[in-house]
Amino acid sequence: MKKLTSLLFTLGILGTVLAQAPIVEHYSTGEVMTKKSYDASCKCYDVKQYYQDGKLAVQYKELKDSGKKMGKEEAFNENGIKQYSTHWQNGKRHGAYTSYYEDGKTYFEATYSQGARSGTWKFYEPDGSLYMEMANTTGSSNSSLENSVRSYFHQNEVYLTEKYENGMQVDNTVVNETVYNEFMEQQRAEAEALKLNPPK
Repeated sequence: MKKLTSLLFTLGILGTVLAQAPIVEHYSTGEVMTKKSYDASCKCYDVKQYYQDGKLAVQYKELKDSGKKMGKEEAFNENGIKQYSTHWQNGKRHGAYTSYYEDGKTYFEATYSQGARSGTWKFYEPDGSLYMEMANTTGSSNSSLENSVRSYFHQNEVYLTEKYENGMQVDNTVVNETVYNEFMEQQRAEAEALKLNPPK
């Protein structure tokens, strides 16, 4: 009986150790592609995905029982520059979401509430200037036109607003005609320049 109890105890410890050993997937060439390490404090896996050269591509936490994402997730390009950062709660985006241009400058800032868009989203030009704000009027899905009011900027001044309901544009108002005309003239000049000197 003593040997049987000892054996069961040893198997229990071994099972616990094996259950907490990292789960590793490899590329066909042998490099680590994904590594999941168990974190008992949150009953979740710390998941890291790698590029073939070993650089970190994505990291996040995943609940052990449901496989749903939780906490902070970050993704990086092959140069190690952050491409986005988001937060998860029980498998749904919840909280801040920031997306970046390839060089790491902010492209847009957003907020989610239990998977639905919320708050005001801000979009930026590569030079850092604001070019659009989108105020989400109701908790809506990921559809970018569902229920929102968009304000477009040129030289930090609002020139146009658009309102969307159920995916349809219901209003389009030029707020500042001088800035709007200036923006449209700039767009025409850039289009004309492209016609005269097309990219090679």
